[in-house]
Formats: sequence, structure tokens, C-alpha cells
Amino acid sequence: GVMLSGGMDSGPTASIAARLLQSRATQLHAVSWSLDDFPEADEWTWIEALANHLGIPIHRVAGSGMLPFSLLDTSAVQTDWPDFNPFRSLVNACYRIARDQGLTTLINANAGDRLYPQSRFTLLDQLLRGQYIRATRRSLSLTPASNPLRALRNAEIRTVLAFWKNRYWSKRVKETWPWLVDAQASADHSGFQWPEESQSHHIPSYAEQVLGMGLSGSLAHENWFAEQFEVSRVDPFYDPDLAALFLQIPFELHFDGAHAKATMRRAMLGHLPEAYRTKSRTGLLNTFFHSG
Repeated sequence: GVMLSGGMDSGPTASIAARLLQSRATQLHAVSWSLDDFPEADEWTWIEALANHLGIPIHRVAGSGMLPFSLLDTSAVQTDWPDFNPFRSLVNACYRIARDQGLTTLINANAGDRLYPQSRFTLLDQLLRGQYIRATRRSLSLTPASNPLRALRNAEIRTVLAFWKNRYWSKRVKETWPWLVDAQASADHSGFQWPEESQSHHIPSYAEQVLGMGLSGSLAHENWFAEQFEVSRVDPFYDPDLAALFLQIPFELHFDGAHAKATMRRAMLGHLPEAYRTKSRTGLLNTFFHSG
């Protein structure tokens, strides 16, 4: 099965999985929630449309009553990783219905966001890749002709200036945590960077986002909850080869001026309903969260 939302991570995942399973004479099932009482957060219209397009059955969790923070007992926290998910009731309900439908594996695309860089790094990425002509053109496009100094307010240009300032002019101050004992605080940890692979990327903070704590621990953490319902949860966006591919993609390819995740949108041309593929982001859970 697949946990399906109306976004550009689970939607493409469901499309690819449905085709692969169909070639093996196996039916993919979708599991999702609806939030009828919170129309700004509800994506059921998009979820249902995509499931119909793919020809897959969908199992619905009526989630309006499962407010954030409504589950606060010990079952909501894994003691080895006490990171609380306020939407635990919704997620667990999906695991429960998957189990009841006889689904032993549930695909989830929650980690998709971590693969994409922030748009403010685009100009810096061009410069560090040696794409100086493209970077010059981009800089000019970001600079108002009537008042060039206003370019200093642009996030991309400010990111470039901050990068060079931090690299060449800022004084490096050794930071320690106040709870460390003196022997630990005085030790030299400057040579330690984790994950080590991130330091070979020209923008280490982005590589840390892709390769860091999420890749190393989040899947195992969430699987603990899924296993309570006899379900194995897998996330294709944690694949190391996919992470390595994204680290090589020029940042500008992820943005087309109108939408983020442009690379995925182009890849899904002809595989998703066009209205779904080109829509803006939906399903933000702000109103649902604040109601809890």
C-alpha cells in the first residue's frame, strides 16, 4: 500500500508503484485521511482524483476528530528517539487501516522534502559550479535597474554575500554547550564533521540536509510505530542512490518560476493528471494544527 496525499512526493511514488505492481499482476492500495472540517488542510479531492486516475482502491481515514496532541500517552513516543509527532493519531490510524486491509508494507514519501534545496541557494550554486555566465545573467535579473542597491534585499544575493563573508572574513568562535564538563568543552572537535560526505559538497549545509539525521535515523524511528500494527513502512526518498543523484543536480532545475520541485513535475509529465501535476501546494495543516 501507499500513504497518499495530494503532494508531489506521494503522488509520483504512487504512480510509479502502481505501474510496477501492475506489471507483476499485483494491486496497489492507497491509504489516506480526509479532514472535512478543515477545508484549507483537506486534500481528499486531489487524493481521490489521483487514485481514480491510477485505478487503485483507496481506504479513507476520517481524521477531523483526530486533533493534534490528542494522543499524549506513552504510545505516542518512542523512548529511543523522543521526538513527538503531533499528528501521531492520524498516522497510526493509517497503519491500523493498512493492517485491517491485509497490507503488510506501506510506502510513505514523507522524506521527499529533504532532497530539495532552498531557492535562496540557487545563485550560490551556480557560482560554485563555475557557471559564471549563467550566474551573471541571474544576478542581473535579480538586480532592479532603477535601484541596484535593492539587490541587497534579495535572498539569493544575500546568501552569496553571507557565504563568502563566513568563509573568508568571519572570526571562527569555538562554541560549546554549557552542560559539557570542562574536559569535554576544552577538547578540539574541529576536525569532526558528520556526516563526513557532506563536507565534500560545495554547499555542505545542503548535503547535511540530504545525508544527515533524517537519512540515518528517521526511518528506523518511524518503523517502530508501524511495527506495532504489523506493518513495515518504507520510504523510497531515503534511497542512498537517489540522495547521491540529487546532490549532483544543479539547484536551478528544481525551480521553474512558478512551482517548486520542478524536476519531479517534469518527470511526471504524462504520468499524473495535468491538473494535479501543475497545481500549487495544497494540504497545509496549519488550521488543523492550531485547532489541537
